[in-house]
Amino acid sequence: MSIQTLATCKNSMETFSRYSACGNRFIIYRLPDEGAVLELRSSAVLQRKLVKQWGADGIDSILVVSGNPHNYARVGYHLTMDVFEPHAFDGASPEHAWSTMCGNGVRAVALYLYENELRQERYKIRTGAGTQEIVRQGENWCVSMRYFTQRRKDLMRYVNRLPNPIDRNQIQFGFHFHNHSNIDGEPHAVIFVRPNLSINNIKARAQRHGRILTHDISRFPYEINTNVASFIRKDARYCEYHINAATYERCVYYVTESCGTGAAAVGALVFLSEQLDDKWSVLVHMPGGILRVQRNAQNQYFLIGPAQREA
Repeated sequence: MSIQTLATCKNSMETFSRYSACGNRFIIYRLPDEGAVLELRSSAVLQRKLVKQWGADGIDSILVVSGNPHNYARVGYHLTMDVFEPHAFDGASPEHAWSTMCGNGVRAVALYLYENELRQERYKIRTGAGTQEIVRQGENWCVSMRYFTQRRKDLMRYVNRLPNPIDRNQIQFGFHFHNHSNIDGEPHAVIFVRPNLSINNIKARAQRHGRILTHDISRFPYEINTNVASFIRKDARYCEYHINAATYERCVYYVTESCGTGAAAVGALVFLSEQLDDKWSVLVHMPGGILRVQRNAQNQYFLIGPAQREA
C-alpha cells in the first residue's frame, strides 16, 4: 500500500476543524501529543474555554486528537481520540464531560487524517474503548466495533438496577467492547416499540424517554444512552433488515441526528433476536441518515457510514 504524506505533525500543532458524520457535527481539536490532552483533561479552566468557544455553535461533541501518525510502527496506532462533551461540562466535576467512544466521530477523525496528514485506506485510532480500526470504502468508512455484550457481569459497571418497562416495552442493554481483557464501551439502553413508526415519532419518544432513563444515576451511575427503535421491513432479496432509531445521548442531553455506537447496539440486538447470519446487514435509519451494521463469522460487528468536512 502506497502512503502519501500530506502534512507532518509539529509540536506547535493546535488547530480546530469542522467535520460531520450522518448529521452529527463535530469540532476536531488537534493537539500535538498526549501530554497536551492530559493537561486539557485535568484543567476545568481549559475545558471551560472550549465550552465558551463551541458549546453554543450547534456542535454535538469535540473530538480531541493527538499524536503523530508517522509513529504508527512504534506505538501501534495513528492518533488518539478523546471525546469531550461541551453540553455536559460542569466546573465542579469536569471528568463527567468525557465519553469513551464515538462511532460517528471516529469516522470523522479518519477522514480528517486522510485529508490532512496521512493519505491511506486504513487507520487505527486509540479511544477510551480500545484501538479502533477504520477502513475507507469509497465515500464511506467502516469501523470495527468488535464484540457486543449483554452479560450482566459486563453491564454491572453501568447498570445498578433494571428500570421498569416503558410503554409496555422491555428495555434491553448492551455495548460494544474491544477485547475481553478490558471490557469498556458506550453503554446503551434500547427500547423496541411497535413497527413502522415514523422517524419523527421515534425521535420524540427517544427525547421523552431519554430525559428519564439517561439521567437516572440511581440505576445508571455513569448515565446511559437511550435508544428507541422500530422495525421497518425485512428485505430477503438483498439480505437487509431496516430499522428506524433515534438516540438520546448521555453527556449531550438531547436526541442527536445520529449516534454511531447507538446504531451499532441496535444492529447487534437485531442480529441476535432475529438470528441473522453474516450475509445480512442491518440498516439503521436515524434522523440524520442511514448507518449500516454488519457482522462477520467471528461475531465481530462493523459500523459503516459516511463522514464529511464542513466549511
